[in-house]
Amino acid sequence: FNTAVIKSTVEAAFNFEELQGRLSALKGPAAANDILDFVRKLAEPSNFTTDELANSSVQLEAFGLNSKRILPTIAQLGMAFGGGAEKLRLLTDMFGRLSQGQLPDVQVMAQFGLSKTKLMKESIKFDAQGSLVSSTREVFVAIEKIVNREYNKIFETMANTGNAKLASVTDVFERLKIQVGNSLME
Repeated sequence: FNTAVIKSTVEAAFNFEELQGRLSALKGPAAANDILDFVRKLAEPSNFTTDELANSSVQLEAFGLNSKRILPTIAQLGMAFGGGAEKLRLLTDMFGRLSQGQLPDVQVMAQFGLSKTKLMKESIKFDAQGSLVSSTREVFVAIEKIVNREYNKIFETMANTGNAKLASVTDVFERLKIQVGNSLME
């Protein structure tokens, strides 16, 4: 092996160990493993890598959200509107703000097809100044309904795209690097 390959595999193992540690600190080891298994399965038909989705899971859990419930919605929106790590971060932050009782910036929401008009059609209420009156839980449910109605086939539609295949290949290669890195550290 050359030095760069060894370094890359050890770094992959360290990064995964750190990610797993952060999730374990938030949820406990068994729940962290369960979330990571869920994330791996969710990543398979998507444009996102396991690492990207797992980092979003950590953030969602840190916000006090159930990442296994929210992450599929985030992934659907991300894929529908040109997924990538940056969009995933925006969406994760958007849901985090909602969990704190703050309505995210209207432009950010509109960027993902979530206009006030659509939310109002789902019985979400705003005051005369445009501030959110409905509960955060009601907004989450409304967003899930919108996403499930409008983008429910996005996983199967995008599964055979080049970006989804590239994300899957990246995941396989990353898992291999982690296994090799772990064996080198033993």
